[in-house]
Formats: sequence, C-alpha cells, structure tokens
Amino acid sequence: MISYSNGFKNMLQFVKVLKKTLVKKINCSRNRDKAKNKLSKLHKKISNQRNDSQHKISFRLVCENQAVVLENLNVKNMTKNHYLALAKRDFAHSTFITK
Repeated sequence: MISYSNGFKNMLQFVKVLKKTLVKKINCSRNRDKAKNKLSKLHKKISNQRNDSQHKISFRLVCENQAVVLENLNVKNMTKNHYLALAKRDFAHSTFITK
C-alpha cells in the first residue's frame, strides 16, 4: 500500500488565512506586496511538497515492480464528486504520470 502525504490539506488553512489578509490590504501598497509574496511562497512550498512526494512514490514503484501499467482516467468527471475532488486535484495525476 502506498501512502500519499497530503501536503496540500495541511497547508490549506494557511492559504485561506493569507488570501483573506491579501484581500484586506490596500491596492498598490507595500503591505499588499508583502502579503502577496508570502502567499506565493506558500504556493511554491505546496508545489515542492507535492513534487517531492510524487517523485518518492514513482521511484518506489519503479524499484519494487517489474512492470508498471497506467490507466487513463477522466479526472475531470472524478472531481465532480465533492467528497473526493480536493484529494484528486491535489494528487495531480497528469504530473505523476510524467514522472
């Protein structure tokens, strides 16, 4: 069984807080620029966590198995289920296949 670390779920609260603070700032102000930079750094951190875990999973799959078979999934229709949509989007199937 392969466990996928949900970096996005843990950081989602921080993203919400930073977005709220960004909206409340005055346009073209230095404080707005600071809040914008914090939010972009957080998004970059989430992206790096996702890429790292995907690399670890793909490396483990290749090392442990002789053959790897991939299935084409229609992720767009799968995200219509609101219970699983966040997890499906966070995993990023298309980028996982390229790794």
